[in-house]
Amino acid sequence: MLRKKTSLLILVFLLAILGGCASQEADYFFLDWKFYLGDAPEAMENDFDDSQWQAVAIPHDWSIEQSYTTENTAASTGFLPGGLGWYRKSFTLDEDPEGKHIRVEFDGIYNNSTVWINGHKLGSRPYGYSSFSYDLSKYLLPAGQENVLAVRV
Repeated sequence: MLRKKTSLLILVFLLAILGGCASQEADYFFLDWKFYLGDAPEAMENDFDDSQWQAVAIPHDWSIEQSYTTENTAASTGFLPGGLGWYRKSFTLDEDPEGKHIRVEFDGIYNNSTVWINGHKLGSRPYGYSSFSYDLSKYLLPAGQENVLAVRV
């Protein structure tokens, strides 16, 4: 049975650095995400405290962790609640990003997503089943400093 999940978040990130990115580095990007179900208006800022957030790996679908209900849902959502959620990923680069082209690719974020890197808004997408990417290059911090990718869904 096919069902549309209003809170479905499927993220597939590929960190592609010109000159190559080892596959284990790309695989690392799927791990150690932080998730919060609800709104956190300052969560795009690097100094935001996400220490109490749930640790998740992506892809992640928060709706299947909820109980089925007939209130404020419909058969088209599988009778699972939707809502608003945030994801954050902290990472450091081993090499300075200067002169390199670095992008993040999303295979899909369902839906109405906005993405930030280090507090800089990269863009918003209203749809959930389309792949898209953003250029991170000009906003990344030097090697050894913590970068934060934040996604509001």
